[in-house]
Amino acid sequence: MDEKVRLLENINFHQLAAQHPSLDQFFVGSQYNFDTHEGLIELAQVILLEYFQLKVQLDKTRLCPRIPNRLKYLRLVNSLVEQFKLGDSPLILDIGTGQTCIYPLLGSRLTSWRFIGTDIDERSLECAKKVLEQNNLSNGQIQLKLVQIGDDPFKDLEDCDVVMTNPPFYDETGIKQNKPDKPVLVGKPTELATEGGESQFIINMINHSVKYPNRNTVYSSLVGKYNSLEPVVGKLKELNITNYGLSEFSNKTKRWIVFWTFNKNRPSDNIRITKRSTFNPDKHEIFIPLKNKINLVDFLSSIERTTMERENEVIVFKTRGIVWSRKFRRTNGTNSLKEKALAVESIFRITELETKIKVHWCYGDDRAVFESLLGLITRKTQQSTGESL
Repeated sequence: MDEKVRLLENINFHQLAAQHPSLDQFFVGSQYNFDTHEGLIELAQVILLEYFQLKVQLDKTRLCPRIPNRLKYLRLVNSLVEQFKLGDSPLILDIGTGQTCIYPLLGSRLTSWRFIGTDIDERSLECAKKVLEQNNLSNGQIQLKLVQIGDDPFKDLEDCDVVMTNPPFYDETGIKQNKPDKPVLVGKPTELATEGGESQFIINMINHSVKYPNRNTVYSSLVGKYNSLEPVVGKLKELNITNYGLSEFSNKTKRWIVFWTFNKNRPSDNIRITKRSTFNPDKHEIFIPLKNKINLVDFLSSIERTTMERENEVIVFKTRGIVWSRKFRRTNGTNSLKEKALAVESIFRITELETKIKVHWCYGDDRAVFESLLGLITRKTQQSTGESL
């Protein structure tokens, strides 16, 4: 998938037009003109054919999918599938799949994932069904489903592994004609606008998702406007959903993907934290400066009521609660404190580097255990030889 992303980021449009002369009419001088809807439609059709062997005839009255951006979203979903350990054939729900069911369509060429594409527009689903038939994809890998506005999108989908969606940017009164130097928005009203705009759409998803706290589903959405991030992240924090992340990408325009889950796996920060964003979540990976050299294996293995194993250069450390605390030791782990310690296991992957120690909280639901472990290791690295903690 990474290779496909790189190919689409470095398209030679002149070479592509030499193979597909239908693109010639959309050049202005030596540059391809992205400012006409017709030019975008033709380019999307050519990209789908040239790079994915997909024959698609797009409706020119509907929204045109930007294939590179769609592929980048799928790449992030691929990372989520891997880091949340969702298996080789996860079930992906695509909300608002549209006339081409573009995410399932691309996903079927690149993965063995299963898809359910839903939409509130019956005509869009009819078009999507024809696209699947024309490309011999009517084998059950992709299912299409008509839904109603206001339905709970996650009801009866206990087996759904990942949710993805590209909601309309605008609210019902906010569709504005672009500036004169920008292409006019073309699409069906339900493709361009939704009540409350994209931020309310995602907040509604969050509100529905909290009904199912025991599912391992990873929920996600594309975010088109920066000012949508504040209310969306605010809702996640309000509901105490700590396992969330932001991913950012750009071509000419910046876009974001927000994801959240009640799954206790904690993904790496490289897919969940963006540069220079005030909306980033708390980190799952912390580097501790190595002030004094310590025998990390001996130190961690000496902590009672924990387990430790090696995976090459990585130490996998497991504990049920803050069992190294003075409070725990004073009570000998009895009563409520013992019950807490025997609750959800926390798992950490710890790597000793030349000048620092990397601690990745990779499983659990209590950040206090993570922060306490960081403090414990930090104090050990700072103490003088022979000094006890």
